[in-house]
Parts: sequence; C-alpha cells; structure tokens
Amino acid sequence: MKYSLIFALALICLSLNSKTFVREYTYKAGEADSKLTSRAIALEQVKRLLLEEVGVYIKSSLSSQETEINGTVSALTQKDIQVLSAGITQTKVLEEKWDGESYRLKAEIQLDEKDVLRQLDDLISNEKGKEILEQNRAATDAALQEIARLKAELEQEKDKNLQSALQVAYTSEVGKLSAVDYYEKGRSYFFGDNSKLPLAAEYFRKAVDADSTFAAAWRVLGHCHKMENNLGSALKCFQKAYDLSKDLEILVLIAECYYDLGEFSRANEYCEGVLKVDPDNFSAVNFGSLIYLSLQEYDKAIACYLRLIELNAEPASMYSSIGDAYSEKGDFASAQDYYLRAVELEPEASYNWAYLAVASFNNGDFQQAIRALHKCLEFDTEEAWAEELLGRSYGMLADEVNSKKYYLLAARHGNESAQDWCKYRNLSW
Repeated sequence: MKYSLIFALALICLSLNSKTFVREYTYKAGEADSKLTSRAIALEQVKRLLLEEVGVYIKSSLSSQETEINGTVSALTQKDIQVLSAGITQTKVLEEKWDGESYRLKAEIQLDEKDVLRQLDDLISNEKGKEILEQNRAATDAALQEIARLKAELEQEKDKNLQSALQVAYTSEVGKLSAVDYYEKGRSYFFGDNSKLPLAAEYFRKAVDADSTFAAAWRVLGHCHKMENNLGSALKCFQKAYDLSKDLEILVLIAECYYDLGEFSRANEYCEGVLKVDPDNFSAVNFGSLIYLSLQEYDKAIACYLRLIELNAEPASMYSSIGDAYSEKGDFASAQDYYLRAVELEPEASYNWAYLAVASFNNGDFQQAIRALHKCLEFDTEEAWAEELLGRSYGMLADEVNSKKYYLLAARHGNESAQDWCKYRNLSW
C-alpha cells in the first residue's frame, strides 16, 4: 500500500510538471507528390502548428510567472520563442495515414513546465545553437514558398521536359524539409548520452542525403566522426561544410583533425590561414598555441597565449600555460615568473602551486620551491611527490633535519624515490 501511494504521488508530480500539446494536419497531395513528399510536408506543417501553440503558452508563462528570468528571454517575441522552441522540444508522431490522395498526421509535443524557461534561457546564451535554429526556420520558410510555387507551376505546365525538370526541383525542395527534421532529431541525440552518438550520426547522414547543401548537418556529422576517431570521414564532412558555408571556425575543426592525425604542420597551415583573414579569431589563436607547442615553437605558443589575454581569455590560466611553455623550453626562470603571476591571481588553484614548485626547484630557487610545496600540502596533506621534493629542496639548502623529515613522510606515503633514498641510508619508514 505504501509503495502504491508513493507511485501515485510520483505520477501526480510528473503530470503537474508536464504539459502536452497535440495537433493534427492533413495535406492534400498534388500530381507532383508521392507518399514521401506528402509526409514531409504534412510533418513540417503539424510541427509549425505545435510550435505556434507552444510559443503562445511560453509567452503567457513569461507574463504570468513571478520568477526571475533573464531579461533577454522576457524581451523575446512570440515568433522568436516559436523558432527557439524547436531546440528544446521534440515532436512525436502519434498517428499517420496515407490514402493516395492525402496524408493525415497527428503529433504531440511535451513540455517540462518546471524547466522550459531555463532551457530557453540556456539556448539564448548558446549563440551558435540559436543561429542554427534561426537558419533552419528561414530555410524551411523558403522551401515551403518554393514548394508552393513549383506545385502551381507543375499543375499548369504541359511540356514533358519542363515537367521533368520542375519535378526534380520540387522533390529537392521537399527534401530540405526532411533534412531539417532529421537534423533536429540528430541534435537531440548528439547532445545526450554518448552511447547515442551512432543514432545521432545516422540522422545527420539522412539529413545530408535529403539535402546535400545542408552545411550545418555536414558539420555536426563531422563532429560525430571525429568523436568516433574516424578522422578521414570527419575531414571530408568538415571540408564539405566549409565549401558550403565558408565558416572560418570549420577550418579550425579541420586543423584539429590534422593535429589528431599527428600532421602538425598541416594543422598549422589551416590555423594560420584563418588568422590571415581574421586575426582576432579566438579559436584559431587558442588551437594555434597547442600546435606550436607540438612543433616545439615555444615563443610562438607564448605569443598566442599573450594574444588570448588581449582577446579576454582568463589571465591566470594563460599565465599558467605560458609557464608550461617556458618549462618545456627549459627556461625555468621565466616559467617561475609566470607561475607566480598565476598563483597571485588564482591562489586556490593547487596545480599552479605545484607547477611553481617544480619550476622554482629547476631554477635553483629552493626557498621559493619550499614555500610553494608547503602551499601544495595545505591542499592535500599527503601529496607524496611534494614531500619528496621538499626533502630534496631542504637537502639542497643543507637542512638535513627537514630533508630527512620529508623524505620519511614521502616514503610512508608510497613515493618510490623517497623509499630508495631511505633504503640507501638504512632508514626505516
């Protein structure tokens, strides 16, 4: 009885937080239509009806709820919300019927009332995601207009050759509707569980099969291949996306693929190509720093980090990265200087104290190394590597008492180098 009551309460809570919209649409097919084109048009129209109703509901919720919401969300028009709602909802087909003359389709959208405004707020902050949704809506608007025009023209055209050309154009335009639908389904899986990545890729493939000019679908299909470490296929998809869109960010993605293939010089060509066109491109400067490190061109990597600070990157992180570059270069004095800047800005980041300790020791500044190591031990009292390095640092300063103390502590905590030191001196830990 107790479990039945809990289950019932759970269902009540679920129903209170969920709102369902159901609409249906019947498309009357023309001579140019097949079952597939009729379904694609019917699905697009029923989605629009549903999203229009969702938009009205969300806009009224913004007006009635006395909850703190991003001002940008409150300023959205109902049309804006309708477009963006495609990114936070999924359309589920409930019933469909084709009788050879018309296609009837019934579908629903479910909303989590408790979370929908937050999701919308998050989406607005995602500039790229918002831009893609707006582009998709514009593409389907244009496709529907062209479908209507071609359908009317086909019904009037008597010339068989012209009819054939118009039919091809008509099918292509309807394909754009299907492509957007496949793309939106794919995105719902792509941003979820990684185990659903193959399903996302399958929908993106369907999207580019339906519309080979769909740049956004080629791009995200490339991401799927890259995440599966299928870099050859990823490169082909990214190149196709770039050829269609000329988006410089895609060239950075191509650079990443070449980097993952170990072709650092080729990766560098792409990043430098982006920077010739857009010197302030954050992605290209950021990834360029990694490429230069791999090419052991440390001064260029450091220049990238300094440029990133000018482009509003977090200074403490950049100073730490500059310290890393100087350390790899073997310039430990400069590395120590930049790690000091990093800990001044971000004293709670224990890893920067660790980097400072190592750089200071390698620079021969054992007093600074000791100060940084003690700071490390404030974060974790049993960092064996820090205790062992303290033993060495105190030893370099001829402080045998503290040197022995920290070597013994490090040995007790499992540091093999410290244990060897103790064994050599017949010390038990």
